[in-house]
Amino acid sequence: MSRWQVRPVGPDDLARLLPWLAPGADTALPRDPAAEPWLLAEDARGPAAALRLLGPVGLCRPRHWFHVGCVVHAVPELGLYSRQSTLQLGNDHTGACELADPAHDPSRDIDEQAGAWRALLQAARAHHRGRQAAGPSGRLIAGLPGLRDAQGGSPFWRGLGGHFLEAEPWDVLRRHGPDGRAHLAALLPRQPLYCSFLSAPAQAAVAQADPRARVWMAVLADAGFRYSHHVDLVDGGPVLEVHLDPWCR
Repeated sequence: MSRWQVRPVGPDDLARLLPWLAPGADTALPRDPAAEPWLLAEDARGPAAALRLLGPVGLCRPRHWFHVGCVVHAVPELGLYSRQSTLQLGNDHTGACELADPAHDPSRDIDEQAGAWRALLQAARAHHRGRQAAGPSGRLIAGLPGLRDAQGGSPFWRGLGGHFLEAEPWDVLRRHGPDGRAHLAALLPRQPLYCSFLSAPAQAAVAQADPRARVWMAVLADAGFRYSHHVDLVDGGPVLEVHLDPWCR
């Protein structure tokens, strides 16, 4: 019998989970746990990690990410060549199911974290496959939390979104819940942005995961998830994806 048991998050679990969640994470229990479960892995010591399975995302309200691309400016006759990374706001992962709001007990050691994450991932994938007959996409995505400074702020947002919103984005996410990112996206430019125009801390944060998420990232990589060249619009954290349907690879 497995050490780890996976079950839905209940009201009595919220006080324990709140300190583990990233700023602005959704803390409401799902209206339909059968459709979008919030799962918790626990052992004899109690809860160790939790995540949500959402989706398919973006079909009722737009969901936005930044695509990380590249443009080249070159004049061979003059010996000039410049390669620039770009950010383009879009909705490329619409229709995918999402592993969202990952949270874990920081007091657990690496092996315990990995075991809890593997149990949660196995349960989430089984739930997703069970719903595929009803039409969900064969894709799963997982956004990793991005870099934070000592005050808990996002260098990526301060270097980009801070030009369009003075308030902290976490306040918007807490106030508007699942609609928060759509409200933030409405403030951001739709034109391609050159990363070189951002502040140095913001550039350094693009597609970089919070070091505290390294165990979760390793478990996802072992399960076949790969970087999708997209990042979260708030903290610049990388978005990983996997295709569960073999003909969609």
